[in-house]
Amino acid sequence: MNNMKKSFQLLFFGFKARTNIIICSIFLVIGLLMELAVSLEMAGTQDVMMWQPVGSVFLACIPLFGTQMLCSLTASAFVNTSPASRGLKTSRSLLVTAIFIGAIFVVQVLMKAVIYLIYPKAGPVIWQELVFYAAVNALLLVCTAFLFRFFVATFLAIYAVMFAFGSFSGYNAAMTGEKLSIVHYLPQFQRPLPYILLSALIIAAGLAVYYGLSLLLYKVPFSKMAFGAGLKSR
Repeated sequence: MNNMKKSFQLLFFGFKARTNIIICSIFLVIGLLMELAVSLEMAGTQDVMMWQPVGSVFLACIPLFGTQMLCSLTASAFVNTSPASRGLKTSRSLLVTAIFIGAIFVVQVLMKAVIYLIYPKAGPVIWQELVFYAAVNALLLVCTAFLFRFFVATFLAIYAVMFAFGSFSGYNAAMTGEKLSIVHYLPQFQRPLPYILLSALIIAAGLAVYYGLSLLLYKVPFSKMAFGAGLKSR
């Protein structure tokens, strides 16, 4: 508990902490509103083609700001050469990220549970969004371990994957006349609990991989480009 308290106190000493907190709040509001709107729309029509992943992406990006604020402290030569540096890059970073993700995950579950009670027949469609949110989180966690250290290469790799998926989706729509939806490839269950457990398992796996990578790469210096142009002068 003391370690958690200190980790969150350190966030406020991170680079542009206030700005990042404001951005996180904006992302949270936009993400939840978009998730709510899409869930209600799909629940009413029970049409998975109404599903859009933008809300999940906004929510999944929020923990990145916490990690960025905490890890930016190591830009100081004094901090980076101290024994605390490893903890900031590994265990404390993991703790803050896990709490951010866990809090948003609980809000997502509660929000979808209410919608499920109103539209029980649309259960699979609603809960599949939760699995996708978990998958996006896991992927972003893995990318984060590399992004803060190899910013340009990781950014280009992410862009290449997104471009490839977009091109394939467009080609599929042109050839078949049907829009490609990720929801079609997600598992379907009769009850909410398997979706919740599967989502939690995916997130836990993502956190474990992130922590393992952070231990392997903690000696690799962070890219100042990943923390904004203002940090380059430090």
